[in-house]
Amino acid sequence: MTDFLSEWASEGHLDSFVTRTKRDTCSTCRRPCSTCWCSFLPTPCVDVGNHKVLILQHPGEGKKRLQTAPMLVHGTKAGTCEIVVGRRFTNAFVAGYMEKLKGHEFVLLYPCEDAKSIENIDPSSSTVVVMLDGTWSQARSIYSRSPALWNIPKVKIQSSSISEYVIRTQPADACLSTVEAGAAILSALAKNTVVYDALVQPLRALVRCQLSHGAVIHDTNEKKILELPINSPLPKRTRQKLKKCGLNVNNRRNEALQQL
Repeated sequence: MTDFLSEWASEGHLDSFVTRTKRDTCSTCRRPCSTCWCSFLPTPCVDVGNHKVLILQHPGEGKKRLQTAPMLVHGTKAGTCEIVVGRRFTNAFVAGYMEKLKGHEFVLLYPCEDAKSIENIDPSSSTVVVMLDGTWSQARSIYSRSPALWNIPKVKIQSSSISEYVIRTQPADACLSTVEAGAAILSALAKNTVVYDALVQPLRALVRCQLSHGAVIHDTNEKKILELPINSPLPKRTRQKLKKCGLNVNNRRNEALQQL
């Protein structure tokens, strides 16, 4: 057997089996050192007082190399932001967390009809903003399987800005990445626009790096649909998905048709 392998190797058949050296990885962001975004984190870390962010992350999101939630954790003062991974969060977990942070007001970032603007939160209060991290379907799954979240007051972000996270496809123009949403919330609570810019610098660096290495800009699903011919019908499932994101594309297309 040894002679056979030696002869096979001498003929060049083992070239494709050469072991590749694993790239060095940053211990903080867990990305290859050549694409590490840690040097773009704010120094010192952002301090927003007693306000906190609790990120309930779907396991599927935690496996993605381009996730942005860790940027919030490492960009803010220790203890400000925490990530908890799971598909379902029990009453005991939520009650225990509220007990640990007794005296804080809990709100859930979740776009719905009764959601209030984050701008309406008293900045002098101690607020814990709960965020669901994952795709829209994953976030809805966490919410539907976690009744303990249903009674938490809902808030939403009112912003006309479009996400800078163009290397992943977003459902609609108004959808933000986790770090952008968290930065917008903390900026609103702190009444300080500098907070937002400081926290999204790692995201901007990541996007620039990925684009320079061959990544392409992804248009949102909303933009793709609005660019379709006006009379082109949309699949029912597509309409339902976008409606859950708070977007009625049919109305937007009808408005465009009336302007012709």
